[in-house]
Amino acid sequence: MYKIGDTIIYGVDGICEITDISTLDLSGVPSDKEYYTLRVIGNNMTIFAPVGSAKSKMRKIITYDDAENLISRIPEIEPLKNTSERVIEQTYKEYLLSYDYEKWISLIKFIYERKQKRLNAGKKVTVIDEKNMKRMEEMLYQELSIALNISSDEVLNYITEKIKDKK
Repeated sequence: MYKIGDTIIYGVDGICEITDISTLDLSGVPSDKEYYTLRVIGNNMTIFAPVGSAKSKMRKIITYDDAENLISRIPEIEPLKNTSERVIEQTYKEYLLSYDYEKWISLIKFIYERKQKRLNAGKKVTVIDEKNMKRMEEMLYQELSIALNISSDEVLNYITEKIKDKK
């Protein structure tokens, strides 16, 4: 169970702070059921998530040490292997909802390679690719920024420098 003040990842809504744990006084909601009150960081939206629900995708933010370890492994993480155009959008959604950093990086690398191939062939980048790459990078960078105590805008440069220093 999480506690008030914890910073967590909640589904695809992103990084949230738990501001309260209480019951809700709303019709149709069981009066004995506790809910986390979550404030989405960055847009101040409020979400109520049931405590102990298996359906709620919640997890703690990556730690500093785990973030550093993940960054050091980025060069070894393979891009997603070619996937059929018919199922690409479903694959993107599956990876996004996996909450698995390595899958996120694998997908970002795949979309980047796909983007380069399309541009080199004189084709436009697909809207689906652009949208999903942006979302994956936002989620990854936002979480890493909190773990590393830097701004989201600094994460890409931080990763680039760490990987360059490792070589």
